[in-house]
Amino acid sequence: MQQVQKIYNNQCPFDEHDLILPRFLNKQKNTNNISSVKTSLLEPLFKPQPLKKIFTLIMGLFFSIALLACQSGPEQTKGPDKKNAPATTNSMTDKKKEADQMPDLRLEDASGKVVQISNLKGKVIFINFWATRCAPCREEMPTINKLRAHFKDNKDIIFLMVDVDGKVEASSKYVKNKGYDLPVYKAAGAIAPQYLGQAIPTTIILDKQGVLAARIEGAMDYGTTEVVEAINKLINK
Repeated sequence: MQQVQKIYNNQCPFDEHDLILPRFLNKQKNTNNISSVKTSLLEPLFKPQPLKKIFTLIMGLFFSIALLACQSGPEQTKGPDKKNAPATTNSMTDKKKEADQMPDLRLEDASGKVVQISNLKGKVIFINFWATRCAPCREEMPTINKLRAHFKDNKDIIFLMVDVDGKVEASSKYVKNKGYDLPVYKAAGAIAPQYLGQAIPTTIILDKQGVLAARIEGAMDYGTTEVVEAINKLINK
């Protein structure tokens, strides 16, 4: 990253010692008199005045060449023009939101009415995967009913109880007999693993953009103040 940053700042990092003395010595490698090369090149460097003059001239020459080389480099090595650069922040954010969104899910109730998750954007979605044969599912259901009763008049949240066994008529009857006010559905297609793994109950909560806000595997008490406050934050977001 440091090297890239230097390129964008029109800086050419180099070690001036590697560029000066070795180049002089390499140019003289083909001469017959090696000792004369050492004498002619190295001995004057140990004299104070010639050293200062020669070194100053050499340094000035190479820094000039390096500076010209950087300034005349290809346009892509220059830093981005912030003034004329297109605004990409919003598009990147939108792409990230799309990537974070859950896959679509189609559900069907006992009457045959189909609900599609992708059509519910703008609402907080509470999805509970359960079955009447599942004891933990039955144990947490009263707390889900309590939570839904709290938000009964709120149009910004929807509750979907999904019977994983697909016995929507029997499960709807069970819910009614218990006195719960909970809409029951079955899957009208494949359930993506992002929604349901190998355990029930599993609860999925999506925010208004369709992005996963919470995934709870196992029974939980949803009638608490903490859960209500968390969902209110999603609704008001």
